[in-house]
Amino acid sequence: MRSHTGIAASLVILVACSDSTKPVNPASIASISLAPTAIYVVKGSAQSLTLTAADSVGARVQAKAVWRTSAPAVAAVSNSGVVTGVGYGTATITAVVGTHSANAAVVITAAPITKAYSVLDLGAGLSRVLGRRLSDSGDVLANTVLYRHGTVATSLTGCGSALSVNGLGHVLCKVNSYDSVSSYATWHDGILTPLAAADSFKAQHFRAFALSDSDEVPGLFYMPSFGNVNCPANGARCLSVWKNGVASFPGYDAGGNDIMRMNNRQQVVVEYAMWSENDPNSTIYDIPTGKTRNLPYGVVLNDNGWGAIASPWIAHGSANPFRSTALVMTPDALVSLGSGGATGINNSNVIVGTLDVGPFIWRGQSMSLLTNAATDPSWTITRADEINNSGQILATADNSDGRKAHTVILTPIQP
Repeated sequence: MRSHTGIAASLVILVACSDSTKPVNPASIASISLAPTAIYVVKGSAQSLTLTAADSVGARVQAKAVWRTSAPAVAAVSNSGVVTGVGYGTATITAVVGTHSANAAVVITAAPITKAYSVLDLGAGLSRVLGRRLSDSGDVLANTVLYRHGTVATSLTGCGSALSVNGLGHVLCKVNSYDSVSSYATWHDGILTPLAAADSFKAQHFRAFALSDSDEVPGLFYMPSFGNVNCPANGARCLSVWKNGVASFPGYDAGGNDIMRMNNRQQVVVEYAMWSENDPNSTIYDIPTGKTRNLPYGVVLNDNGWGAIASPWIAHGSANPFRSTALVMTPDALVSLGSGGATGINNSNVIVGTLDVGPFIWRGQSMSLLTNAATDPSWTITRADEINNSGQILATADNSDGRKAHTVILTPIQP
């Protein structure tokens, strides 16, 4: 990945003009070109493109171009070829003179953070694990191994598959391959506590994926023959919330979806666990109020009701307007950050993820790149996945000594 160190310092405004001494009819122009043909521009800054026109014998001539941008929300261009960063992402700037055109590729990026985080290397291999989790205590969950405080690898004995880790270091496990209440347990310091001693209801299937900091486990029953005052029969996917072996029923039918995440305010994210193009959406269900909100697929929710939405997994060709766009979900709006994924959020509403231009951190109105954020300059950060309430970031990085795609924990260095 290209380093962006010193980008801001290199944005020298050039004069977009020709050094020709003779004006000419556009019809006699044989070729035009732009320089540079590719530029990086920090959002809010500007950089000029220089147009050069030549006649049939190669002599430079004056030319007035019509300037166009392929993505006005990303990059604007003036009548003199000055490109201004409007939003994060990529655009193509085109200059047209008569029947001739020339293009320049533009990447609108963010100013980098340098030497702001120490690096704890967890090694190679973990970067290939789907669903890695970072807890507030610095624990990293990957497959059936828990890296306690990022250092000591602990095997989750008896845990067939690990699904979630909370801020207490407790892990939600599925202990066998069956879809039933008794197939789930919480793990803590080597002890497995079943969600229920046995199936307490006549449910054909039960699935759970999330664990809150208060050890609540939201899950879904598929009930073809079971009726309950809060759970309609006839095959409903009925939400239940388990704690200390006891279930409550908020009265929500998730249809064909699953409860994938829950924050500590009992707001759950409803999605299809194995996503398909036919259902590229999320629903946030607020258990205390019963309200719902429909959003693009891939919501990670914090306790304030804010979310990071990683929607690049929406299949190619989908009509979803947010395809391949990293989004911030505030209580009132969606904010686009550019092409890529927003994958982590903490309770300070700080978001991390990876855009086309590199791994980033977003703090309200400002975004910065994490490419060179390590205090050790031998590390280059290539991806950012999660951020906890201590500001630690679960990321992927390369080292100049040959270590590639290592999972690391970035810990902020206090000024």
